[in-house]
Amino acid sequence: MSISSKKQDGFVEYKLEGRLDTRNYPETEKKLMEDIENGERVMLLDLSKLNYISSSGLRVLLMVLKKLHALKGSIVLLGLQDQIKEIFEISGFNKFFEIQEERIKAVESLINK
Repeated sequence: MSISSKKQDGFVEYKLEGRLDTRNYPETEKKLMEDIENGERVMLLDLSKLNYISSSGLRVLLMVLKKLHALKGSIVLLGLQDQIKEIFEISGFNKFFEIQEERIKAVESLINK
């Protein structure tokens, strides 16, 4: 699992690659929560290279969502692969998160919030 980030105009874009599971969720949680603590409020998570997510990974994303909502921030998920999209649908997480297929639509959504 790797996570990289790039500051954009008004938001931070994160790219998650590989597997987000019980072995590596702590590093993802630490990175995202530290950035929120340091003032980030608008996040774009590019999950197009994420090929597996466990319940631990889902919990991290939910914690980030709740923290951002409490701080009047926002998060958009981008480019879920079919197997990840299915996990979100089965778990009902697709109802909590804004999910976009195209980067331009995700960015527009973040900018217009």
